[in-house]
Amino acid sequence: MLRITRLAEHDRLRLRVEGRLVSAWVELLKLEIEQALAHGPGLELDLAGVEFADSQALSLLLEVGGRGVELVACSPLLTSLLESQAS
Repeated sequence: MLRITRLAEHDRLRLRVEGRLVSAWVELLKLEIEQALAHGPGLELDLAGVEFADSQALSLLLEVGGRGVELVACSPLLTSLLESQAS
Protein backbone atom coordinates (compact mmCIF):
# COMPACT_ATOMS: atom_id res chain seq x y z
CA MET A 1 0.00 0.00 0.00
CA LEU A 2 1.10 3.55 -0.68
CA ARG A 3 -0.08 6.83 0.81
CA ILE A 4 0.71 10.17 -0.81
CA THR A 5 -0.17 13.32 1.13
CA ARG A 6 -0.01 16.80 -0.38
CA LEU A 7 1.35 19.45 1.97
CA ALA A 8 1.69 23.12 1.09
CA GLU A 9 4.72 24.67 2.75
CA HIS A 10 5.51 28.30 2.05
CA ASP A 11 5.97 28.56 -1.72
CA ARG A 12 6.66 24.84 -2.19
CA LEU A 13 4.50 21.78 -2.48
CA ARG A 14 5.59 18.71 -0.57
CA LEU A 15 4.39 15.21 -1.31
CA ARG A 16 4.81 12.93 1.69
CA VAL A 17 5.22 9.36 0.44
CA GLU A 18 4.60 6.46 2.82
CA GLY A 19 4.60 2.70 2.28
CA ARG A 20 5.94 0.41 -0.42
CA LEU A 21 6.90 2.08 -3.68
CA VAL A 22 6.44 -0.78 -6.14
CA SER A 23 4.66 -1.71 -9.37
CA ALA A 24 1.41 0.19 -9.94
CA TRP A 25 2.14 2.48 -6.99
CA VAL A 26 5.13 3.86 -8.90
CA GLU A 27 2.78 4.92 -11.70
CA LEU A 28 0.49 6.57 -9.17
CA LEU A 29 3.40 8.54 -7.72
CA LYS A 30 4.52 9.52 -11.21
CA LEU A 31 1.04 10.93 -11.95
CA GLU A 32 1.02 12.86 -8.66
CA ILE A 33 4.45 14.32 -9.41
CA GLU A 34 3.44 15.36 -12.93
CA GLN A 35 0.27 17.04 -11.62
CA ALA A 36 2.25 18.87 -8.96
CA LEU A 37 4.89 20.04 -11.45
CA ALA A 38 2.14 21.30 -13.78
CA HIS A 39 1.19 23.81 -11.07
CA GLY A 40 4.71 25.22 -10.89
CA PRO A 41 8.23 24.47 -9.74
CA GLY A 42 9.30 23.88 -6.18
CA LEU A 43 8.32 20.31 -5.43
CA GLU A 44 9.71 18.23 -2.57
CA LEU A 45 9.23 14.50 -2.08
CA ASP A 46 9.36 13.53 1.58
CA LEU A 47 10.49 9.90 1.46
CA ALA A 48 10.92 9.25 5.19
CA GLY A 49 7.97 6.85 5.22
CA VAL A 50 9.07 4.74 2.25
CA GLU A 51 9.58 1.18 3.49
CA PHE A 52 10.70 -0.34 0.18
CA ALA A 53 11.39 0.83 -3.37
CA ASP A 54 11.80 -1.41 -6.42
CA SER A 55 14.07 -0.65 -9.39
CA GLN A 56 11.24 1.09 -11.26
CA ALA A 57 10.71 3.38 -8.27
CA LEU A 58 14.42 4.14 -7.99
CA SER A 59 14.52 5.06 -11.70
CA LEU A 60 11.56 7.40 -11.24
CA LEU A 61 13.14 9.08 -8.22
CA LEU A 62 16.43 9.61 -10.04
CA GLU A 63 14.63 10.96 -13.10
CA VAL A 64 12.52 13.50 -11.17
CA GLY A 65 15.52 14.42 -9.02
CA GLY A 66 17.30 15.33 -12.25
CA ARG A 67 14.34 17.54 -13.14
CA GLY A 68 14.71 19.61 -9.97
CA VAL A 69 12.38 17.74 -7.60
CA GLU A 70 14.01 17.72 -4.17
CA LEU A 71 14.19 14.30 -2.51
CA VAL A 72 14.14 14.86 1.26
CA ALA A 73 14.22 12.70 4.41
CA CYS A 74 15.50 9.59 2.62
CA SER A 75 16.40 6.70 4.87
CA PRO A 76 20.05 5.58 4.76
CA LEU A 77 18.95 2.45 2.87
CA LEU A 78 17.03 4.44 0.24
CA THR A 79 19.94 6.85 -0.13
CA SER A 80 22.29 3.94 -0.69
CA LEU A 81 19.96 2.35 -3.25
CA LEU A 82 19.63 5.64 -5.15
CA GLU A 83 23.42 6.12 -5.16
CA SER A 84 24.03 2.60 -6.47
CA GLN A 85 21.34 3.00 -9.14
CA ALA A 86 22.84 6.32 -10.26
CA SER A 87 26.30 4.87 -10.88
